Amino acid sequence: MPSFVSCQSLNPIQNSDKNELHQIGSGFWNVRGRFKILAKLVDIETHMSFIQLHNGKFLVIDTIELNDKLRQEINHLTDNGDKIEANVGLHPTSDAPYLFRDWMRNMLNDWPFENICCVHMGVKKGGAHRDVFTLLVKAEFLFAKLSKRNRKQNPEGELATSNHHTMNILEDECG
Repeated sequence: MPSFVSCQSLNPIQNSDKNELHQIGSGFWNVRGRFKILAKLVDIETHMSFIQLHNGKFLVIDTIELNDKLRQEINHLTDNGDKIEANVGLHPTSDAPYLFRDWMRNMLNDWPFENICCVHMGVKKGGAHRDVFTLLVKAEFLFAKLSKRNRKQNPEGELATSNHHTMNILEDECG
């Protein structure tokens, strides 16, 4: 069984230039972008995806920095943005690991997908559902570790009233 995190099977477009629009499947496009960490030495990638809705408009998932060529491709696809219904920014968080795990389990039960575009790990064509399921099982110890850490940091379980610590920070993925 191929591993979900195997770069050989995970990202067939990883060797292509970044910031190019690729049609992954019917009504679904993905763009890989650069996201460098560790003093900008390691590129863990990021993405922007376009899902064409039944009404012909697009749901955009996340954003990346656009070059002129990519901007032209997106404008062509979306009629200069007129066909963009909404843009949703999704960033996994470690604040509620069991909530995330349970959401993933429900999604896996409800949706027999074969392909997936991941923010930092690339694109997986074929067998993605099985690989995500396997990864979720293998990550159980991480959910427990994160939950334990969170309880130590916030024993009262209070919700912060200000911005999350990773929001609106210069050069942070979310900011």
